[in-house]
Amino acid sequence: TRFRPEEMRGVDLSCWRVAINGAEPVRAQTLRRFAATFEPFGFKPSAFNPCYGMAEATLLISGPERGAGAVIRAVDRAGLQAGRVVTAPRESDAVTVVGCGKALEGEEIAIVDPGTRRRLAVDCVGEIWVRGAHVAGGYWRNVAASEETFAGRIAGEADAAWLRTGDLGFMNSDGELFVTGRIKDLIIVRGANHY
Repeated sequence: TRFRPEEMRGVDLSCWRVAINGAEPVRAQTLRRFAATFEPFGFKPSAFNPCYGMAEATLLISGPERGAGAVIRAVDRAGLQAGRVVTAPRESDAVTVVGCGKALEGEEIAIVDPGTRRRLAVDCVGEIWVRGAHVAGGYWRNVAASEETFAGRIAGEADAAWLRTGDLGFMNSDGELFVTGRIKDLIIVRGANHY
């Protein structure tokens, strides 16, 4: 649908408290354009609630606290392609990423190197792994796919199985999750990751 100002006459969006966005990916430019279009009608950007989820985790995996708004971060494009999250030296080298909130209560999120299955540090890009009571036990009548997706084990850690999401991302020092792409949509050219 298209925005038509004449259809918005008399509309008051000031009571809108939660505007969920679970797009893949959540784009900072889309949030900015939406806010610029609807702020004159009372919309508050603090209502933005970018989140991340998938059916295998009964939908929601991460989300912000209500009223927190979106966490938008400019990072170095070349660093991101190399799997590291650093500040861009120049604005022209930056790409914007949107945080999708933090882990839910009773849930754990880990960023894991999909090749070595080792847990990665803060601000390193890897596969997003999740575990908690809300994660399904497997796929209906598909043992092989269930084993691959729902029985992830982090190397060097003796604990319960993890859901391997197939999505790539990183977490910042505050525990905010940023989704950067999908493993299946990743092309590596001369050592640089392109999503």
